[in-house]
Amino acid sequence: MRVIYFICRWIGLISALIPGLIIFKPKIYYEDRQKQSRKVKGGALIVSNHFAVFDYMVSVFLFLPRFLRVVSAEFPYHNWFLSFGMNCFRGIKADQSVKSMKFVDDSVKALRKGDIVQIFPEGHNTKDGNVAPFKTPYLMIIMRSGKPVIPVVLDGNYGLFKRVHVIIGKPIYPDELQLTDDCSEEQIARANDYIRNRVVSLKCLLEQKCKGGGPSDS
Repeated sequence: MRVIYFICRWIGLISALIPGLIIFKPKIYYEDRQKQSRKVKGGALIVSNHFAVFDYMVSVFLFLPRFLRVVSAEFPYHNWFLSFGMNCFRGIKADQSVKSMKFVDDSVKALRKGDIVQIFPEGHNTKDGNVAPFKTPYLMIIMRSGKPVIPVVLDGNYGLFKRVHVIIGKPIYPDELQLTDDCSEEQIARANDYIRNRVVSLKCLLEQKCKGGGPSDS
């Protein structure tokens, strides 16, 4: 079955590449391209704001030829076709209905293997453009994997004759967060605020670059 998933995954990526670039027309900016470009070495956790399912689709194209896995709280369990598609793309299930933390174990395992994993800590789509409070379980992934966090912000500008804008931020390393196995609620809250504030700052920087027409990659 893994071979079937692998073949279907790459058929899907190749066939969707050109239509995806035409539809989304992503324009990509960087906080500091020398410190973090679209080239990612080894395992890394992509932390993003969340507008729509298109966020993951755009993000997949950002890091090619590396493959991006996504933690999904909206995994289509009861739709065979969509579930098959998510399995092909090696989606990581975050089943909120049973409040399971298995997605943490699965994400840590993937990161330790050198995969790139994307998570949306807001936990839901935000239509107003603001960055909602982050839920904290993703911090367990960072702490246990020891892998860097790469903040990626999208502006959600999806639609006909529109263009989505993206900014890739500088990596955040676990040491910066000062998390330990027995960390207090205060330490967790501080680390969560630190990462969320970086995402909010990137969002503001992206807005400035869009208005000023700053240099981009595409």
